[in-house]
Amino acid sequence: MKYFITFCIAVTVALSISTSCDKPVEYDFSQDSVRGLWGTVELFNQFGEQAGSLSNIQIVAHVSDTMFNFNNNSTEVLDTIITTYTNDKGEWEMRRTQGYYTIEIQKEGFGKNQIFQYRYDTTRADTLPTIYLAMKPQGLVTIDSVSVTNNILDISRTISFVGSRDYALSVWYFFDTLASVSNERYAYVYMAGAKNSGGLPLNSMTIQKPLDKLYASGIHEGQQVYVRAYADNYKYVRYQIDSALWVYPNITEGSNVLNFTMPPLNEE
Repeated sequence: MKYFITFCIAVTVALSISTSCDKPVEYDFSQDSVRGLWGTVELFNQFGEQAGSLSNIQIVAHVSDTMFNFNNNSTEVLDTIITTYTNDKGEWEMRRTQGYYTIEIQKEGFGKNQIFQYRYDTTRADTLPTIYLAMKPQGLVTIDSVSVTNNILDISRTISFVGSRDYALSVWYFFDTLASVSNERYAYVYMAGAKNSGGLPLNSMTIQKPLDKLYASGIHEGQQVYVRAYADNYKYVRYQIDSALWVYPNITEGSNVLNFTMPPLNEE
């Protein structure tokens, strides 16, 4: 099967730059199935339902690598930008450029997603996990109370849904020892999963979370721990932009902040 993909490539090698942009070219995917990067994109609306055209979703890869030049005993830096687009099935492909790929996937109206520093060596065919783009959801979350019993954290929360239709929202919980805890400042993050509205405006429930992961994150007994929650699309998305930083592109406004005292480990 043949697909048409428009691409624009900018290459920087050892500080010299060349750029080429061509008209749509024809790729015959059957010609070389043993090398290259392949992927698929799916789209979800504000209710977590698959929606939107899967064609012409932009895929931009920043490819970096270092190569040793034996002729002059020097190291050269490869810095390449590759841009391609999905076909009508949401499929995309890239070929024959070795290096570390940071791949941005974006479409107007949907939150961006990204694959961070994927290593590809051109000797094989790599199929990447399906990437999701989602719209910002409707709704908010409020934390009603937090308490600790036998090293189990109880968080009571209420999700406020917008509209009368039945749809689901996910909830992220961010923890830190500072009251300024947020999706950009936290020691530990926890995804509690999605909950359906059932067509009702409010949903209240209590989730229980063991404290072992909070201890492992470096939070100690006796410290005040603050928690803030954010609602997200049922098909939630987060992506990495460096070794320690994550972005949550579709979360709604953050909740109030409540706190609790971290108990001694394994306290009964």
